[in-house]
Amino acid sequence: MIRSVEPFLRLKRKCNLYQGDALQILQRVLPRHGRVVVLTDVNVEREHPEVLGDFPRVILGQGETAKRMTEVSRVCHRLMRLGVDRSWTVLAVGGGVVSDLAGFIASIYMRGLRFGFVPTTLLAQVDASVGGKNGINLGGYKNMVGCFRQPDFVICDSMLLHSLPEREFRAGMAEMIKAAIIGNPTLFEELLLLSNSKLRSGYRHLDRLIRAAVEVKAEIVRRDEKEEGERKLLNLGHTFAHAIEKWAPKYNHGEAVSIGIMIACRISEKLGLISGEEMDLIARQLDSHELPIRLPSYFRPKLLRAIQKDKKRAGEKISVILPKHVGECVIYPMTFEELEELFPKECGYC
Repeated sequence: MIRSVEPFLRLKRKCNLYQGDALQILQRVLPRHGRVVVLTDVNVEREHPEVLGDFPRVILGQGETAKRMTEVSRVCHRLMRLGVDRSWTVLAVGGGVVSDLAGFIASIYMRGLRFGFVPTTLLAQVDASVGGKNGINLGGYKNMVGCFRQPDFVICDSMLLHSLPEREFRAGMAEMIKAAIIGNPTLFEELLLLSNSKLRSGYRHLDRLIRAAVEVKAEIVRRDEKEEGERKLLNLGHTFAHAIEKWAPKYNHGEAVSIGIMIACRISEKLGLISGEEMDLIARQLDSHELPIRLPSYFRPKLLRAIQKDKKRAGEKISVILPKHVGECVIYPMTFEELEELFPKECGYC
């Protein structure tokens, strides 16, 4: 296991990324004389009370439905009652929803407080907590209201994943595989050799693979913090995934991303950008980690309608991220008419 109290990466001069014992690192990064308020959820409060310490807590709602303006208002009023001012630090402990919601609240309350993350899910450790995107949903559409603001620190502690349900672990694997497809063929090859059960047995390999996935994202964010160009690559599968989450909510984010990656592969194959063999390899990787790779065809019109409201739309075009092969993807702007023509009838791999 890779464990240290020193940061292994720094983003934009401010955000330090750590990998190690969360309690030890928190002692170093939290202000010695300042005030701290913890934002978390009931599951984390039950499973990891030691990380929350004796600081005042605000318990957030659970699931994507909690990422709404009424919840933001409720939490801000609670912070006011606690006397939280600009001298305080917000410590967010939880999964992707906690990271998105707490980061947004910390960014807007009193025009911004210092904040940091201790992600407690694999998905949050490899993706949601890293990169400075904070936001909430609007009318069922994902992250339509938000901002770019980096946390002061992110602490990835693989030992916090011991209580994670198997399905949530698989969801995180989808984001790890996504990172490998975007920019790390070696990580992709390693994941082909490691089952979910082997990764969870003692976490001997997990620290190294988490760091590799985070490094793919962090390096891109360093070059393009506000998604003006290259950072769009990190949306591989996500344009389709967000539509799936709206119309097929039984799938969690990671499962939707997995299907979304395969939809992107099918479109890429139709355009002659990726070979059938390479697409089959990606499908095998996702399937081997027990992730879904297709949706029934009757979802197709619903997904296309939802994509038209995607926040990445620019006029009559939308940028779709398409794999060319493992380790390289391209940003491919297309009209909605072109997307509809290329969109596979079976939503995913068949």
